[in-house]
Amino acid sequence: MKSGKCVENLVKNSALALKNILLFLRFRQLQLIADSRQSDLQKEINVKQFELERMQMILDETANNLRQAKLEAEKYQSKSEVCCCPLVPTLDCKRLYLFCPFPFLPAVCLIAVTTV
Repeated sequence: MKSGKCVENLVKNSALALKNILLFLRFRQLQLIADSRQSDLQKEINVKQFELERMQMILDETANNLRQAKLEAEKYQSKSEVCCCPLVPTLDCKRLYLFCPFPFLPAVCLIAVTTV
């Protein structure tokens, strides 16, 4: 009978050892899958960070261009306001006037500049 218990214990121990080995192999498999997934996600994060930095640079450049365009528009708007003589709406502001038909407004006609 003693030998039967030994065999029985040996079978149980072998079954537990085999179960432990299978559990460890499954754990290692899941660990490798998790590591691979983490690596993929880290690569994706790096790409997204690069895209974000690129978009930020584009946004900054666009904002700078907009600011310059607004300044330029204001400059041309003020030139246009100086150039156009309100008393003679037929005057073309795209030409440089060297004379003034109105002696009381010589500055307006002489300051007229090309806005093209």
